[in-house]
Amino acid sequence: MTNFDFSTPIRQSVKGIVIIFGFQLFKFLRQSFALFIVIGVGIVRKGSILGLSAVQLILYLLALLLFFLVFSILKYWYFKFYVSSEGFHLDKGILNKESILIPNSKIQNIHIKQNLLQQFINVVSFSIETAGDDQSEIEIKALSRPMALALKKALLSEISETFESIPESRVYYKVSAKKLLLEGIGQNHLKSLAIILAFISGIYFQFKDLFNDLEIENEFIDNIETQSAAVFSIILFNILILIVFLLLAFFFSLLKTLVVNFNLQVIEHDKTIEISKGLLNKISLNLSPSRIQKVIITNNRLKRYFGLNTLEVKQAMIDKKKAQNLSIIALDKTQLWYLVNKIYTSYSTIADQFKPTFYFVRVKAIRSVIILLILNLLVYFAEFLNLWFVNILGALIVLAFLKISYRKAFYSIDDQYLVVGSGFIETKTEIVQHHKIQSVEMRQSIFMKRRKVASVLVYTASGKISISYIEQERAKAILNYLIYRVETSGKNWM
Repeated sequence: MTNFDFSTPIRQSVKGIVIIFGFQLFKFLRQSFALFIVIGVGIVRKGSILGLSAVQLILYLLALLLFFLVFSILKYWYFKFYVSSEGFHLDKGILNKESILIPNSKIQNIHIKQNLLQQFINVVSFSIETAGDDQSEIEIKALSRPMALALKKALLSEISETFESIPESRVYYKVSAKKLLLEGIGQNHLKSLAIILAFISGIYFQFKDLFNDLEIENEFIDNIETQSAAVFSIILFNILILIVFLLLAFFFSLLKTLVVNFNLQVIEHDKTIEISKGLLNKISLNLSPSRIQKVIITNNRLKRYFGLNTLEVKQAMIDKKKAQNLSIIALDKTQLWYLVNKIYTSYSTIADQFKPTFYFVRVKAIRSVIILLILNLLVYFAEFLNLWFVNILGALIVLAFLKISYRKAFYSIDDQYLVVGSGFIETKTEIVQHHKIQSVEMRQSIFMKRRKVASVLVYTASGKISISYIEQERAKAILNYLIYRVETSGKNWM
């Protein structure tokens, strides 16, 4: 590997100007998407908009691009970094100068990734995360891969007691094309369906006036009314819409799984695990057990049939988008428990499991009925689907939800670990060590107090875990026990 000197301030690759320019332009286009649609429609229909011709608009656009280019050059020029015994130093800012220091002890994750533009010009992005914020403290957008690896090695060597690795690192797990395809098929497609419906609704309401001008909405409603002339047509139309949306959700889930987890590899070091994956955004990151706050094991009925499990790692205050990268999919049971034991060397699944009280079902039922009533109002005013169809389907889903969610809910506590299970479509098992717990709270509403029921909320640096609707006396015992374990533990949470 080429030797690099990080002891004095240096700049990123000059290609960083292109990356910064691309990021700024993409951000602007995304935020102004609706504006450009309106401008385009106005020019096509009237030849101008706000008194500006097409030529004038092009000149304004060129001026805007020039501004972004100058901004990118200045941002690149005033961005410098270096490494010292204290940690990672960064100087940046055009008008408002910033000097940032990240101590070695605060470094939680180091990401090396490539988006499509970075792959095209052959650079990588280098980001450092700490436990003190939910955003990356540092992101260098354009380094050559050798320089990024050298910088990573320089930082890890300063904190070798935490991120220890050995030369004999090995690829423990690499996802096959078959497993990747089966994982995509076994995804929670209802979640994808919700994303698609939200996207379509957002587009519709954003461009509703435009649709009215083009009389698309009236033609669509007329077609619905024509097809809804008979009961059979109503049923057929509703089923057809449902099938179309389910197919869209299926292909969306499949495509997302293939793109995000393309060429997934788990590289095993002495005390750490490295995850590498991605097609459009290639990422590489190290996981140290001391930095991990909890792990989550997920699967569903279809994934269990395929013999697939997902291991998700939670760390302190990590950015939500990057949190999606901290997961290893398509693991069989042997691979899953090998990695769990790599993170938690003393973990055992023998501890007794306990269920919540029936109050759990009651609360879930009330919430489900409220959601169903709200859905009725939305459908009634939208006049898109028939109420009876929505209610029959909704009632069946609610009954299945109550039965399955209660069956999957459990909790287990031993002298080192707290384990909580939950889920409906997916089965989720959360595992946290006692010394990672930062606070414990017992919560009880007036109605719960009358029925001697309470919930215990366990807070970690990566979020909370809820032991919901258990007996009041048991909740008090769990509260006192966990507080005792936290206070008497001699281990740090990081």
